[in-house]
Amino acid sequence: MKQKTQLQASPRQVVGKKVRFLRRDGITPANVFGHGLASVAVQVDTKQLRQVLSKVGTSQLITLKIEGESEPRNVLVRDAQVNPLSRELLHIDLYQVSLTERMTLDIPIVLVGESLAVKKLGAVMLQSLDSFHVECLPGDIPPAIEVDLSRLAEFGDSIHVKEISLSDAVTVLDDPDEVIVSVIAPAAEEAKVAEVPVAEAKPAEEAEAAQPAEKDEAKKGAAKKTAPSD
Repeated sequence: MKQKTQLQASPRQVVGKKVRFLRRDGITPANVFGHGLASVAVQVDTKQLRQVLSKVGTSQLITLKIEGESEPRNVLVRDAQVNPLSRELLHIDLYQVSLTERMTLDIPIVLVGESLAVKKLGAVMLQSLDSFHVECLPGDIPPAIEVDLSRLAEFGDSIHVKEISLSDAVTVLDDPDEVIVSVIAPAAEEAKVAEVPVAEAKPAEEAEAAQPAEKDEAKKGAAKKTAPSD
């Protein structure tokens, strides 16, 4: 089994809006939960947490050592809340797993190598899938799944899920015939882009052309209402 990254934590008493004071002190509030387990409020050093997140992301096991507990917990990052403007870590959810139970999760796809179709023919590359949905034991979770682009040599070439070889310990749940990445001629891509504004502009032009006629009808109706009766 691969060596897991360690993260230190301590029980957290501060909850609600008061957790903002923790963040000011360089501490990130967190919760640990799992199947059949009660949620536990903890806090972690923000600097260490950022280092761990940059290393393991959301698909690698972490050994969580909580102050006061004799045994560490095996956890995965389930969710990390970040301020969209300041990029400050606001909160993190850690999911405790059992090393003997298979689980399902998404593994990111990493494109490697170089496509000859792109390099020599000027092809446009389209990525249709950015992660694999897999099932495996927590200890067998791959950090990422590499897809070699060198097999994309001609216009129309594509790589499908079934063409990627993984360990027997990992079961891919995606459709085997689903396309991961493909290359097309640049003219075909330009044609697709050009079709969009034309199709959308036509109704707008018709609407603008109809507006003067509608205004004229409205004016005539108003004139009839204000005309003196006999």
